[in-house]
Amino acid sequence: MSPLAPPCEPKVLSVAVVAPGLGEFDYDWPPQILTERDLEVRSGDWLVVPFAKRVLLAVVIHSNKEPGDSDRFKRRQVLGRFTAIPSLTKPQIEFLTFIASYYRSSLGSVLSMVIPAWLRSSKNLLASCEPETATAKSPLQKLLQKYAADLLRQPKETGSRADPPSSVHPLLLTAEQQQAIEIATDSLGFREPCKNHAKPVYLQGVTGSGKTLVYVELIKRLWQINPEAQVLYLVPEIALTPVLKSRLLDALSLEPEALSILHSGMTDRQRASSWMQAVHGVTQLILGTRLSLMTPLPRLAMIVVDEEHDSSYKSQDSVRYSARDLAAYLASQQSLRLVMGSATPSLESLAQIEKGRYRLVRLLKQATGAPRAALVMVNLNKERMACAGVLTDTVHKAVEETLGRGRQVLFFLNRRGYAPLLSCPSCGWTQGCEHCSVSMVLHKKTRQWQMICHHCGIVKKPQPRCPSCGAAELTGQGFGIQSLEEQLAAVFPGVALTRVDSDSAGTMEKMTQMLKQLQQPKPEIILATQILAKGHDLPGLSTVVVLDVDAQLLSPEFRAPEWLFSTLLQVSGRAGRHEDQARVFLQTRYPTHPLFQGLKGDDPASYLHALLEERRQALLPPYGHIAALRMTARTELAVQDQFNRLYEALVQSKPADCQVHRPSPSYPEKRANQYRWHMVLESSRRGPLNAGLELALAIAQAQGLRDLIIDVDPLGLS
Repeated sequence: MSPLAPPCEPKVLSVAVVAPGLGEFDYDWPPQILTERDLEVRSGDWLVVPFAKRVLLAVVIHSNKEPGDSDRFKRRQVLGRFTAIPSLTKPQIEFLTFIASYYRSSLGSVLSMVIPAWLRSSKNLLASCEPETATAKSPLQKLLQKYAADLLRQPKETGSRADPPSSVHPLLLTAEQQQAIEIATDSLGFREPCKNHAKPVYLQGVTGSGKTLVYVELIKRLWQINPEAQVLYLVPEIALTPVLKSRLLDALSLEPEALSILHSGMTDRQRASSWMQAVHGVTQLILGTRLSLMTPLPRLAMIVVDEEHDSSYKSQDSVRYSARDLAAYLASQQSLRLVMGSATPSLESLAQIEKGRYRLVRLLKQATGAPRAALVMVNLNKERMACAGVLTDTVHKAVEETLGRGRQVLFFLNRRGYAPLLSCPSCGWTQGCEHCSVSMVLHKKTRQWQMICHHCGIVKKPQPRCPSCGAAELTGQGFGIQSLEEQLAAVFPGVALTRVDSDSAGTMEKMTQMLKQLQQPKPEIILATQILAKGHDLPGLSTVVVLDVDAQLLSPEFRAPEWLFSTLLQVSGRAGRHEDQARVFLQTRYPTHPLFQGLKGDDPASYLHALLEERRQALLPPYGHIAALRMTARTELAVQDQFNRLYEALVQSKPADCQVHRPSPSYPEKRANQYRWHMVLESSRRGPLNAGLELALAIAQAQGLRDLIIDVDPLGLS
């Protein structure tokens, strides 16, 4: 330890405290801990500070703030440094500050997503600033020693790769993939390694076209010119990480310790360990969901956003950020290379392509050479539901023929449970959730019936008789994937049947095991919700049957057609990647609907361009800008009154070029005993919308509305 510095005035630091809802506060850096090393405290350094009765982590924003006499007795003293985490760089601080500003959140809330909870526990924080407790036996010290050793072992020339790739392997690529790689190589500036010349690449590839292999080859080319570079590979769902991890390790010749996985499904300790490997530069490839974008990587050089259209990239938690949009911002801010990809580009990305901001690279053929699966529209106005009340004769015969060839059939029904509701056939009463304004869903689990609310998660037993009229026979209305499983087992006896949903594949290990079993081609029926709609290659899958799709056409959300089209195209792409007899059957009463006709076209993207034109005319995103103000209360009257007062005051203030829509109930209006309302602000330009939000927040603060949630660029208007 260095000797204490001579007595001097405390240094005033402006720090952001890592806790939801908190912002910047001033603290004193006391003279008694001003050692020679500690005199150099800088912006980005991590500190341990007292806050109320807690001990919290904080990051220095300004290290040389002028002290003010008025607040001198209010300031508290820093407890010490937290050196387990590398200091944030100026660009990293600016990025996190931008997130807080753009999405109208506190910097403390953003930082709470950045730092794993295990690392900022009181035990670890106190141990870090009390040297006598920071023994080599503490879990935190063990982690730090391990990563220090890993860094020392790494060969500086090649990172953690056993054999760095020297060239792209043309035998593994189709001609179309090779051409796509060459175009992307030029756009990303790999031939003339100058990051400032890089232009984002958008890879639009039909399902099965081998987009992942293109990503892999681009990562290889990055590492040829910068062996130490880190790559962030984003996927929309946790379920995609196990299979993709194996593929990436093999294709990139990486050792397992060179790849970090980050997602919310990990335990606090697992995430902390993987996160520390990434921020200390031990790992070169970081594979994760939207949360991983917040990781401050020291040598980040490229971001890959796979399936960028997926709504899962938009957070619905306290900070309602879009990881896809922030990836584009981060790439521009820090001059990183950016690659996005999807079979069905989001309309926001299509608009960027139209403006020339993204370089479009297309893959129009399946990598295996197999033709695209034929789409068969089954008109329910002309064909009756003859088989178990869910299948037409046409579909039944096609399924039998497919199974007879030893192939797999996938039934897609995006509805969990046995039946959507339990009701009385005599008076129409339905069993609803006492905590939410929705019906509970009938589930069958280990031969027992359960009623589950899919919004708050409460589980109850079914009512034995109707509480309204006393009738003893309550029946399930409609069908879910569990009842479909029973019906198909009766129609196709003796055929292997696997149901894949969040109930049957509840854990990551179970999901991984299921996917391995489904990789074996055999006569089998697979029932799946959206969990299996994207990113999975099933070699034996020949026929896909889409059930009960018409209900989704009636959604009032302006993005609903885009979402449904993308889902149907993705699930259709699971069929026939390795054969030329693949078919997709879509049962509908509206076969001439433009959305279904768009699926049949030679270029499905043409339908998305038509949707984009509709958005342009309506001045909806991406050609207009919206934000939603959301609030909850224990009673409907309270939340309605609060919003009406906010609305009246905002309208009287007349925000320029910003339309304020009347407040209305959200869907569901009541969830987990909280009544939910919202109000939408809309403008053709971002500036007036921001001004309207500032005005709304000022009014809300004056009215004491502390629980107001701001949702910038919301997915929907309800």
